[in-house]
Amino acid sequence: MAMESGISQKSSCDEDQQADEAKVNLALEISREEELPLQLHHVGLSENGEIRRRTKGEDITFSFIHRGMPFACECKTTGETKLKIVGELGKLPFTAESPAGRRFFRHLATATRTLPKGHIAIINDQDVRLLAEVAPPQGLTPVSIIAALSAVLLEFKPFFEMAEDVLAVRQTSKG
Repeated sequence: MAMESGISQKSSCDEDQQADEAKVNLALEISREEELPLQLHHVGLSENGEIRRRTKGEDITFSFIHRGMPFACECKTTGETKLKIVGELGKLPFTAESPAGRRFFRHLATATRTLPKGHIAIINDQDVRLLAEVAPPQGLTPVSIIAALSAVLLEFKPFFEMAEDVLAVRQTSKG
């Protein structure tokens, strides 16, 4: 019985090793076929981090946390290439909870309407979001997408800092 268990463990390890080698070989094959700089509308990552070919028309999506706020990004791979960015900045404070905080976020939404890369909006009278859309400067390369995203985050940095200050005052007055 112990010998059978050892054989099945060895065959399982061999299968895992073969699967890993196949993944590496596919990644190498894809990298040899693609020209540099790597275009993200040709290749992608699976949910478990494996390099794979992207199907035609499949959008590029990713998410991240910046300054404690969740952001989601999407880029269409057909038609006009624009990176859409949505940041969840939090909930609009209730008037009874923080009249000044509520006014601040309403003023912030108004003040950012004319910014070239995006604006802060109050959605459904509750959710404060950053909504931005920008064209990556050099197509859909990783560097170009990060550059476009960084430009948006830098443009909104002063607004994030002001919002954090308002939210910090709100949190200390609750505690």
